Amino acid sequence: MANMLGDLLLSVRRPARYIGGEFGAYAKPWNKARLRWCLTFPDLYEIGMSNLGMAILYSILNETDWILADRAFAPARDMERLLISADKSLYGLESGRPLHEFDIVGISIPHELTYTNILSILKLGKIPLLARERRTGDPLVIGGGCGAFNPEPIAELFDAILIGDGEEAVVEISEAVLAAKDSNKGRREVLEALSAIEGVYLPHEGKARKVKKRTVKSIDPSTALRHPIVPNISLVHDRIAVEIQRGCTRGCRFCQAGMVYRPTRQAKPNEVVKAICTAISSGGFEECALLSLSAGDYTPIDSVIYNIDNKFRDMWVHISIPSVRVEAMSEEVVRSLSRSLKGGFTLAPEAATPYLRKVINKGNTEEDLLASVERIFEAGWRRIKLYFMIGLPSEKDEDIEAIGVLSRHILEIGRRFCRPEVVVNVSTFVPKPHTPFQWEAMINMEEIVRRRRILQNVINKKGLILKMHDPGMSVIEGVFARGGRELLPVVLKAHEMGARFDGWDDEFDLEIWRRALEASDISIERHLNKRKEDEELPWDHLFVDLDRKFLLMERDKAMRGEETHDCLRMGCVGCGVCRPPSIKPICADLDQKDHVREAGTEKRGGKVFRYRFAFKKSGDARFIGHLDLINILKRAMRRAGLPLRFTEGFNKRPRISISDPIAVGEEGTGWIEIELTAEVDVGTAIEDINRSLPPIGLKIYRWHEKEGSDVSRRS
Repeated sequence: MANMLGDLLLSVRRPARYIGGEFGAYAKPWNKARLRWCLTFPDLYEIGMSNLGMAILYSILNETDWILADRAFAPARDMERLLISADKSLYGLESGRPLHEFDIVGISIPHELTYTNILSILKLGKIPLLARERRTGDPLVIGGGCGAFNPEPIAELFDAILIGDGEEAVVEISEAVLAAKDSNKGRREVLEALSAIEGVYLPHEGKARKVKKRTVKSIDPSTALRHPIVPNISLVHDRIAVEIQRGCTRGCRFCQAGMVYRPTRQAKPNEVVKAICTAISSGGFEECALLSLSAGDYTPIDSVIYNIDNKFRDMWVHISIPSVRVEAMSEEVVRSLSRSLKGGFTLAPEAATPYLRKVINKGNTEEDLLASVERIFEAGWRRIKLYFMIGLPSEKDEDIEAIGVLSRHILEIGRRFCRPEVVVNVSTFVPKPHTPFQWEAMINMEEIVRRRRILQNVINKKGLILKMHDPGMSVIEGVFARGGRELLPVVLKAHEMGARFDGWDDEFDLEIWRRALEASDISIERHLNKRKEDEELPWDHLFVDLDRKFLLMERDKAMRGEETHDCLRMGCVGCGVCRPPSIKPICADLDQKDHVREAGTEKRGGKVFRYRFAFKKSGDARFIGHLDLINILKRAMRRAGLPLRFTEGFNKRPRISISDPIAVGEEGTGWIEIELTAEVDVGTAIEDINRSLPPIGLKIYRWHEKEGSDVSRRS
C-alpha cells in the first residue's frame, strides 16, 4: 500500500481508486526483487480490476519469487490534473514507485477506444511516448491483450507486443530481460533476446518478420484465484471470475475473439470447482461468474453450477454466466441459475432473420431463442437483455425491422409469466482483423443514423427498451480496427486536444476525432471501404496460423448463406490454428460423478444471534466511502467464516446494519450490527474479522450483545 499524495487525494472523486492496500494484494519489498513489472490497464480502476487477464498475469508474476509485479490504472481527469499540478508521476499501487522506475511496464490493449488512455499512462508515468525515443534506464513498454491482434495504429508506442496467450510468455520475457539486465546489455540486445520468444512482436522490425500467436496448451482456472485481490471499492463487474473455457469454435464470422483465441480449451471441471471454492472462501465474494466466449458450450456446465450452488447454499453465492448462446440454454442451467435471480438474463441473437443468421454463421434458430426465453421467464426472471447488430454484410431494411418483430414476440412470451422488461441493445457491426469479414465495408455515419431510425420506429412498445451504441464511437472504432501506422498522428493529436476515455458515452467527443483526422489528412471513408482480396492488410504479418484461404472460404460461404459446423463436435474445418499433438481442442470430461454432492438444505427460521461490533476507521481507510465500507465489512465477515443470516426474497443479503456514515476524508469510530444463525466465540470472531480486513486502517475493537438476541450470557 502506498498513498503517495496524502490528503491531496481528497480533492478527487473516489480517492480509494488510488490507494491500493486491498485484501489479497501482494506487497513485495522493492529492494529484494530482481525484476520489477508494473501491469497497467488503460481505463479506470473499477474497469481494470474486473479484467481477468490482468489478474492472471499479476498472480503468475508475483508467484515467481524474484519478480515484483505492481498495478496501475488510467487516472480519471481530476486525478490527472492533480498529478500534473503536484508534479507527481503515475505510480504503482503497491510500491508507490513512479512508472518510469520499473524494469517493464506492461500495458493491456483491450480495444481501440482506449488508445488515448495508453498515451496518458505513458505521459503521466514520465516515460517517452515513442519507443524510438527511449534510452538506457527507461522501462521496456510491452503491450498485449485482445486488442493486440492489430496494434499497428499505436505499435510505435511499444518496445514489444505479445500476440496471444500470456501465461507462459510473461515468465520467458522476464527471464530474458533479467539475463540482459544482469549482463549490462543494451536496449537493442534485450529486444533481440525477446524476438526469440514465440508470440513476441517487435514493432521496430515492421513487417520484416512473421509473428505466430502464442497459444497455451491448456488453461488453469485457479491461476488468478489462488490469491484473489478483493477491491476496496465496487467494480463494474464486482464478482469473482473463473475462466472455464478459452476459445470458441462455433465460427461466428463477425467475431474476432472466436477466431483469434482458437482452439477451444475447456478447463477440467474438478479444477474449476476447486478454484471457485478457494476464491469464494478466501475472497468473501457474493457472486461468481463463469467466463467463456460461450459458457453454455462448456461440456459439464450443468454439473459445475450444481456443485457450486450446493457447496455455498448457506452463503447465498450468486452464479452468473455473462455469455450464453440461445441454443445452449438447457433446463438444468436455467433451473440452477434461477436460485439467484440477480439482474437480467442476457442473450445475444445478433441477427433477427434466418438468412442473416446463416450469413454470420450463428448456428441457431428463432425457435431456439424463443424456447430459451420461455424457460427463462418461467424460471422467474422478469428482465431479458438482447444483443443485436446492424450493418452486417448483405443486411436489408427487412432484417432491421425483424429485430422489432422478434423483440415484441419475446415481450409477449414474458407477459404470460410476469410484467416483463425486454432491453434491446443494438451496436454497429465493425469488420475486425482476422475474421472472414475483414475485407467487408463498414457502413458510414449517415447510414448508421438511417438504420437507427428504422429501429426507433419498430421498437416503440411499452416494455421494450431500446439502447443503441453511439454511431460516432462505432465509426472511430472502425477506422482504427482496420488501420495501420498512418493513424498514430491522429491518436497523438486527439490526446493533445483532450480525448480521454473514448469508450465512455459521457466522455467521447466525435468533434475532437474529426479535427484530429483532418489535421492528419486521414480519410474516414477510405478506412471504412471494402478491401480487395489480394490487398495487403496492415495486420497480415501477425497471427499467421489462421489460414487466409480459410477466411476467404468462410467469406464466400457467408455470401451464399451457407453455414460451417463446429469443429469441436463435428471435425476439423481447416482453419489452420491447431498444431497437434500439443495445440488442439480440449473438451472437458463429462464424467462428473466424483464431484457431485447431494443437494443441501437451506437454513430457515431457528434462533437469531445478534452482535454489535465497534470499529475504527483511520489512515487510508478515511478515503473509503460509506457504501464501499459496508461492502468491505460484509466480505471480511464472509472470509472470517461467520454464519451470517440472510434476508428473504430473490436477492438475498446478509442481515447487517451500520452506524451513520463517517465522511470521506475523516477518521472516526462506528458500530456494525450483524445477525448470525449460530452462536460464536466473540474474541475469536473479532480476531478472524480483523485478519480478514484490508491493511488500510480498519479495525474491529469491541463488541456487545443486542437486546432480544439468543446469545447466551457466557459469550
